[in-house]
Amino acid sequence: MPSKVFSLPAQSLLNNNSAYDYIDNFTADLNDPQNEITSQDVGKAFLTSAPGWVEKLFSFRNKAVALFGAKIPNGNRQE
Repeated sequence: MPSKVFSLPAQSLLNNNSAYDYIDNFTADLNDPQNEITSQDVGKAFLTSAPGWVEKLFSFRNKAVALFGAKIPNGNRQE
């Protein structure tokens, strides 16, 4: 799904605030004719999906810190 960069709404709390070093803003169209997808579904999909290289990086990190006795997650890191 292609996304587009757009300006923040005028009433956004992120406007004119120097507390943030970086802000970006994107929008994308979602095709859901039956209106079955909730904002919770979108949030979960956004926060629980990652490129394969990220998963490999987490796996490497877990193996590395396990050598020092740190606790590592069992199985799926998204639990």
